[in-house]
Amino acid sequence: QQQQQQQQQQQQQPQQQQQPQQQQQQQAAGGAAISVTGCADATVGNIVRGTFSLFGDNHGRPVYKKNEPVANNPTLDVLIYFWDERDGASFCGWWFGPKVGGDQVWAYNSERAMAPPPGGWRVPYDGAVDPSFVLATGGQQQPGYGQQQAYGQQQGYGQQQTQQQQQMQQYQQQQQMQQEQMRQQQLQQEQMRQQQMQQEQMRQQQMQQQKQREEEMARQRQQQEEQRRMEQQAVMNCKQIMQKLGPATPENFDNLKMEVEKLFMQEVPKCGSQAEIVKAEGMQMIEATRMRMEQIKQHRAEEERLNNERAEAAKQVLAELAGLVEKAETDTARLKEAAAPVMEAKIMGEDEAKAAGKAVNDVAGDAKASCKVCADF
Repeated sequence: QQQQQQQQQQQQQPQQQQQPQQQQQQQAAGGAAISVTGCADATVGNIVRGTFSLFGDNHGRPVYKKNEPVANNPTLDVLIYFWDERDGASFCGWWFGPKVGGDQVWAYNSERAMAPPPGGWRVPYDGAVDPSFVLATGGQQQPGYGQQQAYGQQQGYGQQQTQQQQQMQQYQQQQQMQQEQMRQQQLQQEQMRQQQMQQEQMRQQQMQQQKQREEEMARQRQQQEEQRRMEQQAVMNCKQIMQKLGPATPENFDNLKMEVEKLFMQEVPKCGSQAEIVKAEGMQMIEATRMRMEQIKQHRAEEERLNNERAEAAKQVLAELAGLVEKAETDTARLKEAAAPVMEAKIMGEDEAKAAGKAVNDVAGDAKASCKVCADF
């Protein structure tokens, strides 16, 4: 019996020595719990958020399993595991997935730390880094499948967990600093946006003011151009009115002058800046026409005087010619009377013929002289 008791005691001693080691391993394993928070992707966040306990190892790194069931899929396993470069450098890093090395994954981190990194996770695996996706250590693990297998390896992870906690603290500090920097950047960006908006508003206002100035200048130019056109038209009208004085005569000048002055004075105010010049030119033209009418009157009077003198001279000449003609006619009648005996062809004596010839010669000289005077006149 004593030998049996000694054998039982010897068998119990190794078991008693193993129990504290197992308790230490359980305590170390319990201190390795990981809490996952954040994740901007609602679907992935619903799957990965929660607490994870040590589940095993893979490729020289620990494997963690989610303690809580997924809300809409309670049979779905959620693991955090490491995969080395055996399938390529692009596959090396930490992964979230339902199966170690499986095709389905939810998040990826390219860091090769001994423990899951606290940040820098990409969701989805080929997307951008989600800064809200954070892993933190702390709390106690819940015992689960595979925990007994991991107890022998937990002691080797103790130092790694301490380093992980330090890294987590550093990461959280970095996150806080990054968040503060992001807040400052957002504040600066907001200020810059406000400044840009103000500058844009000022630019729009300046552009609007410039547009209004240009439109006003264009309107003024159009008005000025229209005014110049109207003035030019009025100047042309005034010139056309003045041209009516061209065929004026002394008989119609007074009436024509009144008509022209009336029309001219209606158009002159429309000539604008040229009004005074046009008015002066019009008055000069009217005065020139008046003087021309006076010259015509004087010329007519002189012509009338000369005509009267010519008529008087003609009367005198005609009277003188009439006297000469009358004398020539008288002398011619005397010649006919003196020559009548000769012309009758009656027989005359010598003395009678001589006396008739002498009488004809005497009268013929006078008649010839009178006719010659008339012809020479």
